Amino acid sequence: SGIGFMALQDNSGTPSLSTTLAMLSYAYHFKISKFAEIRMGAQIGYGYKSIDMSKLVLNDQLYYNTPTSFDPSVTNMNNHIGYLDLNTGALLNSATYWLGFSAQHINKPNISFSQSEGNNQPVDISVHGGYKFIREKKGSRYTEYFSPTFNYKHEAKFDQLDIGAYY
Repeated sequence: SGIGFMALQDNSGTPSLSTTLAMLSYAYHFKISKFAEIRMGAQIGYGYKSIDMSKLVLNDQLYYNTPTSFDPSVTNMNNHIGYLDLNTGALLNSATYWLGFSAQHINKPNISFSQSEGNNQPVDISVHGGYKFIREKKGSRYTEYFSPTFNYKHEAKFDQLDIGAYY
């Protein structure tokens, strides 16, 4: 077993968009045979985003050179939000093959300042694997092998497939 903690702070842009994330992780692995094991883990975290609306520069300020104050109530926006985030993953691993998956944001947290429906973070799914074709072995050590691999990622309407190989 293993436990971990991650903290992230990001400040970006002129309107002082700030994101803070704290995640607690738990991992476990167990053998299913002499040469194979399963590793799995989960994360739970809390995210907090804030923005300083007074630092926004709007188009009419640039065009007319007049100060404009932004009223977030006009757009039903909050200047801060908090959300729960859940992630998980697993890996079947052996001396010659591996196959795993991960899923992030499985609870689809709403990370929009407007908090309107349909602005949820999409689930990010990854499936990855590979196989070692052994060409030469000395004792218990593989000295030469060819290993094709793949990584498929899916988030919302976007898909990506990476294919590669090691020699």
